[in-house]
Amino acid sequence: MNKTYKNYDLDLYNQILQNKKVLRTSKRNTLILPEYLDKIIYVYNGLTFKKLRITEDMIGTKFGQYIFTRKYCKHKVKNKILIKK
Repeated sequence: MNKTYKNYDLDLYNQILQNKKVLRTSKRNTLILPEYLDKIIYVYNGLTFKKLRITEDMIGTKFGQYIFTRKYCKHKVKNKILIKK
């Protein structure tokens, strides 16, 4: 494979050219091309496919910046005020 196509998902690009309705990819290191603009692409995060709508600001970045593989953990804060009777 050529070095110029290293960070492109050619299968996804072919799906867009064929006007497929459901666009799926598991390659998170793929660059977002201008042809993907205003499309909904499902990106695999290791567990499920997450929905991603492509906007103009995302062009030139990678899918992995928007689809996270780890769940954000927020611990519950305990209330320190105890009501005594």
